[in-house]
Amino acid sequence: MSRADRTIDPPRSSPSNATGWGSSTSVALKRLASCTAKNRFYRANRDLGPVFKTEFLLGCLSDPQLRSRIQKGLLKVEQLHALAATCITATKIGSTPASCTRK
Repeated sequence: MSRADRTIDPPRSSPSNATGWGSSTSVALKRLASCTAKNRFYRANRDLGPVFKTEFLLGCLSDPQLRSRIQKGLLKVEQLHALAATCITATKIGSTPASCTRK
């Protein structure tokens, strides 16, 4: 990939993007993923990951409402996985509980 291919497109008007940038997030991620570990932009983004994670964790520790929202989301996912496991088990033994049928 040439150096020109790795540059970000200049702003241009696009009906699908309100910010005016021509490239989408997926294109930017593909370009970043194609960079090697020697690339300074790649290293800078790689080093920023732990900073964002730490900021998020500190926010969780200091904000009870955020912790509550996260906990509710995790419980929903766990309940969904439990339902899926029940349906799979019931299907294997030949019975179908009412909670596994579509309404």
